[in-house]
Amino acid sequence: MAPEPEDDTSEKNPRPLDEDDIALLKTYGLGPYSASIKKTEKEIKELAKRVNDLCGIKESDTGLATPSQWDLVSNKQMMQEEQPLQFVVGLGDKVSPTDIEEGMRVGVDRNKYQIQIPLPPKIDPRVTMMTVEEKPSLMLHTMM
Repeated sequence: MAPEPEDDTSEKNPRPLDEDDIALLKTYGLGPYSASIKKTEKEIKELAKRVNDLCGIKESDTGLATPSQWDLVSNKQMMQEEQPLQFVVGLGDKVSPTDIEEGMRVGVDRNKYQIQIPLPPKIDPRVTMMTVEEKPSLMLHTMM
C-alpha cells in the first residue's frame, strides 16, 4: 500500500489555539511554586508601599528636619536631663553590617564618623590579674 498523501492545507492554515492550548503554553517553564512565589512577591511590594506611605516623606536623605523646625533650647535642656547621647554613625568601607552588633565596642574615625573596626568587649583589669599563668601540678595521694 502506498502512503497516504499529507494534507498540505493543514500546514498553510493552522487551526487557532483554544483556551486549553493557551493555558498549557502559559505553564511552560514554570516550577511547582511559581504561582505562590509570584503571589508572595506581589504581597511584599504592596506591604513595602504601605510602609513607605505610613513613614511619610523625609526632608532629606538623612531624615533630619529642616533648620526652621529645630528647637535647640529644648534639645539642650533634654540632653542635660537624660543620659549621654549614643551617636549613630555609618559603616566604613572595610566593615560589613554583619560584623557589628548592638551594644558592642567599635573604633570610629573622628573625621568621617564611620565605624572602622569592631573591638573586643572591655575586660575589667581586676579579672586579668586573676588569670592563671602557670598550671599547678597535681599530686595524687592514695589512702592506705
